[in-house]
Amino acid sequence: MAGGNAPKVVGRLVIDSRESDAGIYFQESDGSVSTILNSNGELVDSDSTFEDATLTGTTSAENVEVSGSLQLSAEGASTSTASTLVPVMFTAATEVIAAGNPGAISVATYATHISADAGGDAFTLAAGTVVGQRKRIYFLATAGGTGVVTGAFRGANNTLTFTNAGEYAELIWDGTDWLDIELGSTDDTNIATPPALSTV
Repeated sequence: MAGGNAPKVVGRLVIDSRESDAGIYFQESDGSVSTILNSNGELVDSDSTFEDATLTGTTSAENVEVSGSLQLSAEGASTSTASTLVPVMFTAATEVIAAGNPGAISVATYATHISADAGGDAFTLAAGTVVGQRKRIYFLATAGGTGVVTGAFRGANNTLTFTNAGEYAELIWDGTDWLDIELGSTDDTNIATPPALSTV
């Protein structure tokens, strides 16, 4: 960090805009300096801790831990507080599984429509691929049977049962379980009986 104008120091956060040394640095109380963000937009010092820092442009890092709130721009702003996850929505087309075709529900798409035949159909839901992944399962139709989805759900629950057409489950992956954000029905006559979570 030698030569040119002196970098701007805000507390222990050093911002250097000179072309040769551009980056953000962390200045310890003893005066030593370690690089946080280099001129390529890469986080370098994975052990640095700082408060009230704002990084603009493109930043890449293998792992970033945040204590308190995290805000992301570009129309995807979100705040991380207690009982909050940053949502991730997959944009693949809706998956439709016809009655009589039990099996795995895709975790590569946000929405899946399932149906059941008279004897009922069994499905499985694998672990999410990223923390915050959203998943919606909609019970499109039934010939009288139930749609039973087996997976890791909130608490000790491992089964999600759909009984009436129009029932749906809005889920989010927390890294361990699919948490139910909402269990409901689009059918007014069955709105009081949403799909049920249970342990089998």
